Amino acid sequence: MGNNDIIYWIKIVDEDIRLIINADYTNSPHTTCFICQGIAEKTMKAFLLSKKWPLKKIHDLIVLATYCEENGLDFSEYKNHIKVLNEYTVQGRYPGDIPFEEIGEKRATEAINLATELVKYVKPFISLK
Repeated sequence: MGNNDIIYWIKIVDEDIRLIINADYTNSPHTTCFICQGIAEKTMKAFLLSKKWPLKKIHDLIVLATYCEENGLDFSEYKNHIKVLNEYTVQGRYPGDIPFEEIGEKRATEAINLATELVKYVKPFISLK
């Protein structure tokens, strides 16, 4: 994967962020949380690709964070971000793991904040060299 692939991943992250910022997430909190998990996942993968990591089809943010840490990115202040957003890896795809009623505006707002904070932290470490 080259720089164009990394740039592509970053563009998708930016597009997803624009979507959730401009969307009425009060009417679609499940989808918002799912997209926020994807934002974190794509951002971590962009970082890893910039470190010449071979792309793997992994959606678990905890596993991806481990790979990022092995490549020099310190997530010690972002463990909670990763843990919370990781809940939406499966729950956003399959109903029943988190009761439907539990994912509302409060969780969607939290997911947006956590995802955008994670992006702000990781992006400066993504190298296009």
